Amino acid sequence: MAFVGIIAKKKNQKELEKIKQVVYPHELIYISQKNLDNMKNIKFETILIQDAISMDENLEKIIQNCQYLIINSDSVEWNADKTKDGLAVITYGYHFKDTVTFSSLTEQNIQVCLQRNIQKQTGEWIEPQEILLQRKQNDEIHSLLEYGTLKILYREKGDKKVEIEEKQ
Repeated sequence: MAFVGIIAKKKNQKELEKIKQVVYPHELIYISQKNLDNMKNIKFETILIQDAISMDENLEKIIQNCQYLIINSDSVEWNADKTKDGLAVITYGYHFKDTVTFSSLTEQNIQVCLQRNIQKQTGEWIEPQEILLQRKQNDEIHSLLEYGTLKILYREKGDKKVEIEEKQ
């Protein structure tokens, strides 16, 4: 079983459940600064860093052993020198140079845009694409971008349709 780790200061339980559905059958693990030491021997497939966190040797070890590193570039400064070869670093945020950003934003929808190819560990490529997500009034843009990023990364092979999330 593969593990997906989320590093955040505080995470809404509803958002975690939504992300769990996207990465299924992989196991989702919430990681905080306090429990980094307990996580250093777990091999994560993907690490998602939402908030600024202090870099220590435990976090470096966790990151060096993962395959995908997803970073909120609007709140996390990342030193690319600390990453190993073969690690796919995927940034998301408001900047036009981020790997994943939005190409359209309305009160009802967000068009999440993958701007560059990402090579999966299987050797196949995920090509630039867009997916449409419904927005609710209290949805945070960064939460929708991370959700869209994971949806693109963990979409089943051959599933090329545009995903539209139902309003709840």
